[in-house]
Amino acid sequence: MTASLIHYLASTDSHSTFAQRLTDHLNAFGYELNFDDVLDYVVTDFEQCDFDYAQQLLGCEPHSWHLIWLGPAAGSIIERNDLVSVARSQRDALSSALSEMDTARIFPDEVLVQNMEIEFRCKGSLVLRIQPVPFEPYSAHNRHRVEKALKGILAFGPDDRACKRLASLPGLSSISGRARDRDSDNNGITLIKTAANLASGLRNRLKELFDVNLKQHQVQELLASSLGAKNWAHLVSGEDEGICRTLPVMLSTVESRSDTDKLKYRFYRTAGEGIWSFAATLDSWSGEAIGAVQYSGKTLDGGCPYIHAHFHSDQQIDRHDWLEDACSVAPAMEVYPDPGYDSVASFVLANPVETAARLSQVLQLDASDQTKLSGSNSRLGISTDENMELGDWVFSIRRRGYSHPMLFAEQFNGAGVLIRSHYTQLNKAEIQFDAQQALCIVVGDNGRTDDIVLPNFAVSHVERLVDFCSDYCTGSIERPAHPRFSQQVH
Repeated sequence: MTASLIHYLASTDSHSTFAQRLTDHLNAFGYELNFDDVLDYVVTDFEQCDFDYAQQLLGCEPHSWHLIWLGPAAGSIIERNDLVSVARSQRDALSSALSEMDTARIFPDEVLVQNMEIEFRCKGSLVLRIQPVPFEPYSAHNRHRVEKALKGILAFGPDDRACKRLASLPGLSSISGRARDRDSDNNGITLIKTAANLASGLRNRLKELFDVNLKQHQVQELLASSLGAKNWAHLVSGEDEGICRTLPVMLSTVESRSDTDKLKYRFYRTAGEGIWSFAATLDSWSGEAIGAVQYSGKTLDGGCPYIHAHFHSDQQIDRHDWLEDACSVAPAMEVYPDPGYDSVASFVLANPVETAARLSQVLQLDASDQTKLSGSNSRLGISTDENMELGDWVFSIRRRGYSHPMLFAEQFNGAGVLIRSHYTQLNKAEIQFDAQQALCIVVGDNGRTDDIVLPNFAVSHVERLVDFCSDYCTGSIERPAHPRFSQQVH
C-alpha cells in the first residue's frame, strides 16, 4: 500500500516511533520488512488518538476536560464554534475563550468565578461559561456491552456490518446506515478505541499487507511492546478505570421540533457508555414521534461514531439537517488553545483565589469600550501603528497566525458593538474607489481572496486608508469600480 500525502501531513512522531518498533520486532521474529512500507501502513491505519489512548493507559496524566458553553451574547463566536465544545484543560479552554472573544470584539463587563466555573457576561447576558465536563456516573457494564457488540468494527468499514451489530442493543433494532462511498485508504482504523480492537486490527492488516501470520497472544505482545509497554498485561491493566481517554462523548436530546432551543446534554467518558445511553433513551422515548435511526459512522478523531434519530417525517430527507435530530450521540467538538493567549491564561489561573481579580485586570472590565478595544488589539498582537479608526470603522493589520499580513475592517454601532467584520490578504493588494457611488473596495492578493467592500466612504477616508496600507497596497483614487464589485453590491 502507499499512503497519501494527506496521511503523512497528519502523521506525528508517534507514528514514526511506533513504525520503527514494529519493524524491529517483526524482523526479530524472522520477517524481513522495510521500515518505509511499515510506516506507510501505520500512518494510514493509526490515528494520533490511538497513541494518546495508549499513552494514557501507560500512566500519562489524563486530560482535565472542560466545557465551553456559548450563551445568548456569544455573537459571531457561534458562527465558528458549536454551542457546546470541549478543551483538554481549564487553561486550554480559557485560552480559546479569550481569543474568541477578542476576535469577535466582545467585551465582557462582568466575570463570575465559582466552583471551578468561569462565566463571562455582557450587559447581564451570558457570553460563555467554562466548567469541568459533568460526566455521568461511570458504568463498566454499559461500556463493555457496546464494546463487545462493536468488537472488530472498522471506522471506515461497511455501514451494514456496524448496523447489524448495533441492532442487537435495546432501542436500536431499526438502525440503518447510509449508502455512500467509504474511504478505502483507511481500511484499518478501528471505530471504538480499546487495546483489544487495536490488536485485532493490527493482526488482520499484518496478514493482509505483509503476509505476517501471528497468533492472537503474539500480536497482543507485539502491539504492547511497540507502544512502549512492558507487556500486554501492563497495557490493559488500567483500561477499566473509568477515565476519559478519548474525546468526551456527548448525548443530546430534544423532545420536539419546536423545542430546539431546549437541547439537553449528557456526557460520557467512553463511546460504549454514550451509545448505550443513546439506545436506552430511544427505548424509553416519550417525546415527538421518532422516524429513522441512522448510523453515520466516524466523524471526528474521537473513537465514537455519530448516530442520530430523526423526528418522524412524511417526506424523504435527502440531506441531513441536525435540526431534525431528536437524539444523537457523537464525540464532543474539541477546541484548541490559541498559543498567543497561553501566557495570559496561565497568569489568570496561577492562583485560584485571584482568578476573578486577574480576569478583571486583563479584560479591563470597568474601562471604556475604546480602552477595551486597545487591550483586545494588544492581546491579538496588533501594534498601535497597525490600528486606525475611520468614522465607525476600525482597521487593523494582523500578522499572528497568518502566512501573510491581513487587513481587518470592523464596523461598530453607537453602543460599541461589532456589527460587521471583513478581512482580506494584503499581499499584492489594491485599494479602489468609485466616487460616484462613494464605494471603496480593497482587492486582496490580486483578487484571489475575498474583497472588503466599504459603502458610504469619503475620499478623505480612502486617502487615509491608502496611507495606512501603503507598505502593501497601491492606491487608485476615483477609478471605476472593480468589475466584480458591481455583482457584489447589486
